[in-house]
Amino acid sequence: MNLDPDITQEDLQVFLDEAEEQLQLLDENIVAIEGRDDSSDLIQEIFRAAHTLKGSSAMLGYQEMTDLGHAMETLLDSVRKGSLAPTTNVVDALLHSLDKLRLLKDALIEPPDKPIDVSDVVAELNAAGGGKSAVPVKTIAVVELKLTDAEQARVTEFLKTQVKAKAVLVRATLTDRCEWGAVRWFQVLGELSEAGQLIASNPTQQQIEEEEAGTSLEAVVVGEIDEEELVRHVRAVADIATAEIEEYRVESDSSGSKASSTAAGAGTKTAQTIRVDVERLDLMMNVIGELVIDRGRISQIGRDLEAKYRDESLVTELSKTSAHIVKAVTELQDRVMEIRMLPIGTVFGGFPRLVRDLAQSLDKKVEFEVKGQDTEIDRTVIERVRDPIVHLLRNAVDHGLEVPEDRRKARKSEKGVLTLSAYHEQGHIVVEVSDDGKGIDPDALRASAVKKGFLKKEAATNLTNQEACELVFLAGNSTAKQTTDVSGRGVGMDIVRSNIEAIGGFVSLETEVGKGTSFKLRLPLTLATVQSLLVQSDGGIFAIPLVYVLETRRVPKDDVHIVNHHEVFNLRGTVLPLVRLTDAVGWESRRSQKTDDEYVVVVRAGETQIGLVVDSVIEPQEIVVKPLGNFIGDVRGVAGASILGDGGVALILDIATMINMARQKGAFSAARSLDAENVADDEPAEAAAAA
Repeated sequence: MNLDPDITQEDLQVFLDEAEEQLQLLDENIVAIEGRDDSSDLIQEIFRAAHTLKGSSAMLGYQEMTDLGHAMETLLDSVRKGSLAPTTNVVDALLHSLDKLRLLKDALIEPPDKPIDVSDVVAELNAAGGGKSAVPVKTIAVVELKLTDAEQARVTEFLKTQVKAKAVLVRATLTDRCEWGAVRWFQVLGELSEAGQLIASNPTQQQIEEEEAGTSLEAVVVGEIDEEELVRHVRAVADIATAEIEEYRVESDSSGSKASSTAAGAGTKTAQTIRVDVERLDLMMNVIGELVIDRGRISQIGRDLEAKYRDESLVTELSKTSAHIVKAVTELQDRVMEIRMLPIGTVFGGFPRLVRDLAQSLDKKVEFEVKGQDTEIDRTVIERVRDPIVHLLRNAVDHGLEVPEDRRKARKSEKGVLTLSAYHEQGHIVVEVSDDGKGIDPDALRASAVKKGFLKKEAATNLTNQEACELVFLAGNSTAKQTTDVSGRGVGMDIVRSNIEAIGGFVSLETEVGKGTSFKLRLPLTLATVQSLLVQSDGGIFAIPLVYVLETRRVPKDDVHIVNHHEVFNLRGTVLPLVRLTDAVGWESRRSQKTDDEYVVVVRAGETQIGLVVDSVIEPQEIVVKPLGNFIGDVRGVAGASILGDGGVALILDIATMINMARQKGAFSAARSLDAENVADDEPAEAAAAA
């Protein structure tokens, strides 16, 4: 790998960033054109990406990537002109080329032990295109370069303001054997831009990009130019036959000049975007987190002072200033959060390729639909959801969708439909993976759980179909008849649930035998802050993320009953388990036996609900999430901590884990065994302490 010696580290980083964008675009679009006759826009996008990679790698002197990009471009040119259909062979060749391009890009970051050979992939591309190789340079009639009035004015202004500046006209031609005219002209324009300010060129940069350039080029450059050195640099570009330079004289009257030309630096519009290292955004978000904590403390202090010194003018002014600071911090927090937001499509991009490869390896026909790619979510959440989605897609293709023969017997289309979608719902993001396959058989999961010793037969029989289907998340409870390289070893679905719950989300499942299955991942918008309901129990302050909270209510003591040593209560005809909050987190209760109403917070994870018994409900509040740290370790039922406005600490509850703990202790079985219409004949509520 021999790069141009003049390439700087900054140039290389710019190339790597741009190359990653083009590779991502190729990854998203190549699979989508397979077998389609109405994909001209996508083909044009792919062609431009390949063309850009070829051109930019040629400027870098990266010959292997240039050769591969050129072969891809040649094949794609035939497809976009309609002389070649986007068949499976064509798409396979393009995907193999994409894999090789990624290896070539990675080689710039960490050089491999031996050079990367692209000849096999280039040969595959040529074979897929019917043996065609290079696209010859077009012969286009030369039109004399004339500057527009605006361009003439720019040259004049430049010469007036720069004493040593001169304007030159550069002419160059290509050799007859040149096959990569666009690449060479890009290199020439690069040399001219290095020498001075490129005012205009013929062909224009756009014509070069669109392969509409001929074998000759003219350009006007202004600056402190060494003419001999500039000619030498232009002639050093490969395939340049001739290069000459002369002084350019500004015309006194350029009216009637209608030539449309564009060049690097010709516009005056300022760039509207910048690249920012994500570590800087993380540091900024940490500072914002501290401000959010102080915002709460300022608000609390202001309220306390106002209550104590209501008529003091200084306190009133402090209250106004405090309110303004709170507003400013909130605005700053919102703006930083917007900056950190990314479309979830950045994760979805590689999945069409994944599904296609899996379907081919399993001899299945799959139509993969992706929706909601523009749905935005915090980048820290995006980084944590890719693996769970991959597990769901792999299981859907392997276990969910049937082979064509079985689908025909079930009177379905041979091609199964797999859908990946994302959307906003009630303050969080929902990612849904659904298929129209055979669904999940609850009886099979019951039998598997009993056979493997996870449940006793009686307990399995008492499960509802929905609860039986939830057994799919039990580690090792696979119903696959044989293991495969894709799935079926009893791992994966438990990882999905644990990974999603680890970031404060939860997973729900809907399925129907013979109809299909849908998994929904409900995700927080961000991991930095969380809207929570603050509650108090046994003197401790706890935060319950609002995404889990359904309602709060006061339950009369007489409406709380004990079934099999578990507290339950009737919520509008549905019997729900009750969990004492401090018992759930392992605190030793310091309260005396209550005789009045219970404060209950009804929470839900997935389709499962429980009631959390607390001493009092304080208020909803946005809090900053802080990890507990290694010196404390993992505490079941607690996801983290936060500093409150008064300087106290609130523990953030892990509701999904709490519900799983209640399930393992048999609380839901107790609730089901109680008839919602006859709750008065069971154990007295005073037995709660014995539970």
